[in-house]
Amino acid sequence: MNKKYIPYLLILPALVIYIVFSLIPLAGVFRLSLYRTNFVRTSFVGLANYVRLFSDPEFWQTFGNSWLYLMGLPISIFISVSFAIMIYRVSEGWQTYARVMVYLPGFLGAIILSATWRWVWAADGGLVNQIIGRDIPWFTSRWTSIPPIVASSLVTGWGGSLIYYCAGLQAISPDVLEAARVDGASWRQIKYRILLPNLYKLIMLMVLLGTSGCFQEFYWVELLAPYDYAGTLMWSMYNVAFKHSKYGYGSAYSVVLMFIILAIVMVQRYAMRRKA
Repeated sequence: MNKKYIPYLLILPALVIYIVFSLIPLAGVFRLSLYRTNFVRTSFVGLANYVRLFSDPEFWQTFGNSWLYLMGLPISIFISVSFAIMIYRVSEGWQTYARVMVYLPGFLGAIILSATWRWVWAADGGLVNQIIGRDIPWFTSRWTSIPPIVASSLVTGWGGSLIYYCAGLQAISPDVLEAARVDGASWRQIKYRILLPNLYKLIMLMVLLGTSGCFQEFYWVELLAPYDYAGTLMWSMYNVAFKHSKYGYGSAYSVVLMFIILAIVMVQRYAMRRKA
């Protein structure tokens, strides 16, 4: 066998899996979005689902909400990067302990976490309202629902990003840091001239994942404020397709969501071309 074909044979299993479980279902979603169906009655409607989608106020509201959920992303990145740099100078044992303790809430199920946070934000006797001395019904409007959901997901979810940033810092050669110290660089200079620039691409990757995650936010919305005024595109797509059995319309939601995330990826790829 010619050796030039060996790499293609090695990637063939992964390629087959990708085609069977990704490309074919994706083509099926595209096709389904051109139909009005509940799998009992099916009729071809062409682009009518997309016309209906872009004229639906609920779509634009959830689209706007998805951007509002981004308010927690800069805070999450700032906290994660700052904490990773802060524990970078301590011993390996203390770093491991800190990472485990911060990441530990991520092991808990979303239902358990949401039950806890529902009590924290409860209008009658909730922890937050007791602290501020007011009885605010947090989950009764758009502007009072989204900030608590963002805060809840932020507090319990930034530990995952911390793991990546710590790994990125550990990948920096000790020789580079030692050379900087020999040249008389202070810790502040090392932090801003060496550590942060080396984390640039990783930060951009986390921005991409966090942004796409905001558009796909589901569990926190469903478990804390399952209403249109707090919903995201993913939440709305789920309701349309699986609660109201409008699978063609729900497929149109998913196709549009895919193109939104694709546009975000393209912007991120452009940003990552910038030399840190």
